[in-house]
Amino acid sequence: VGTGSLRGMGHLARLAAAGFTIWPFDEAGWPRVVEVYPRLCVPAGVVKSRHRSRRDHLHDWFPQQDPVLLERAAGCEDAFDAAVTALAMAADLPSLIDLPRFTAGAPQLIEGCVWAPTTRRGAQRPAPR
Repeated sequence: VGTGSLRGMGHLARLAAAGFTIWPFDEAGWPRVVEVYPRLCVPAGVVKSRHRSRRDHLHDWFPQQDPVLLERAAGCEDAFDAAVTALAMAADLPSLIDLPRFTAGAPQLIEGCVWAPTTRRGAQRPAPR
């Protein structure tokens, strides 16, 4: 267990005490905490370490968003991760509402579980405009 996990556990305890449900451990409810892995929200061809790759992906996939916000999101890897994850979550809200439940003894109830978009937003490049 790394330092990030140890810090995260403390945050989860505080969120749970404040009334958040923690998926997959708690019964479904709102507000809800889910673990995400931003790379699951981005296609394999995006090179996150390259500004141009981040920018092109954001402009190709999210043309309806404010161009200024997309440029800010492309500004660094952390901002990019946050933006694409939030946009993927918004695009796949039904899967966040109806998260899978696990039976007693399931490994997910011991180790936890990572949410992934079911629509695989960004899994394929959009058709040319």
